[in-house]
Amino acid sequence: MYLYDKLIGPRGLKYKISFLSPHVSFDDIQGKDIARVLMKTKVLKDEKIILAPYNVGIHWVLFVINPDAEVIYFLDPLGGEPSDHGSIKTKFENAIQIYRAWCENKISKSKKDKIKWNKIKCPRQRNTIDYGYFIMRFMKEVIMEYPNKIPDNYFSRHRHSTYSKEKLDEVKEEWATHMVEDVINDAKRLQK
Repeated sequence: MYLYDKLIGPRGLKYKISFLSPHVSFDDIQGKDIARVLMKTKVLKDEKIILAPYNVGIHWVLFVINPDAEVIYFLDPLGGEPSDHGSIKTKFENAIQIYRAWCENKISKSKKDKIKWNKIKCPRQRNTIDYGYFIMRFMKEVIMEYPNKIPDNYFSRHRHSTYSKEKLDEVKEEWATHMVEDVINDAKRLQK
């Protein structure tokens, strides 16, 4: 919500960038619910990217999906491969195939044989506790750069071997401020 309110909305990107809740994708074994989200995000002929944070059981990774280009970008602060998560990879590929079939019914679209996976060389985590903040930082930087594609070697102005304490603290402070000012205070106002 913070990223939407502070970065997506003010930059006029609400039809360009969307989110896939981890709750939707985690329980979706076959990719059908993910595909429904992809179909809902289809607006006119504009390509849209979907940010999909995902907990792989021991840490968080980020999938950035461009369903129209049939590309999934994989960002893992521990440097893993998409193939390390076979069933997860399959569910996202199934979702794009369902989306592809739906689009072919709606508009003329050429079939592609394979969904393209791009593993992004992104900043690496050096401990076992900051992965959530890394994923939040990745999402923020993707929105700030607003690409239709993510460079294989990440964004040049954000290219570092890891994030500094200051960069991670910035994300922590933004999240905490959002929670206190927007979530908790809104809940208190509603209770009155």
